[in-house]
Amino acid sequence: MDFEQKGYYLKIDVTIKKIRNYYQKRFDEAQLNITVDQWVVLNNVCKNEGISQLELCAKAFKDAPTLTRIIDLMVKKEYLFRQNDREDRRKYGVFPTAQGKKVWEKASPLTVEARKIGWTNLSEEDYDRFYYILNTVFDNFSQ
Repeated sequence: MDFEQKGYYLKIDVTIKKIRNYYQKRFDEAQLNITVDQWVVLNNVCKNEGISQLELCAKAFKDAPTLTRIIDLMVKKEYLFRQNDREDRRKYGVFPTAQGKKVWEKASPLTVEARKIGWTNLSEEDYDRFYYILNTVFDNFSQ
């Protein structure tokens, strides 16, 4: 295969930007006051209340300093709060506030809609194959 001619990374990057822009536009239209990166964090916190920052880094694919900045912003917006771990005061869990849960409940259907749009004209087999290919490329770069 002529990899010099296969510009698949550029296509992946451009596609991701298009998807992120679509999500952001939908969040802005719904006046959710949230970015795509903040959504990823909020979604993971709402599904895993009390999650540690270390676990959240892994689930959100963010490094610790970036995640700390996102959490700090979301605490200021009153979407999240931190609570010290009962057993180890150096650790804390991250929780959604009532306002954060409202934003999550409004944003969740928008993300489902976006996923449906993205998979228009594609089958379950297409999805499985695509997921396999992405995981393989990811694993190849993780070694």
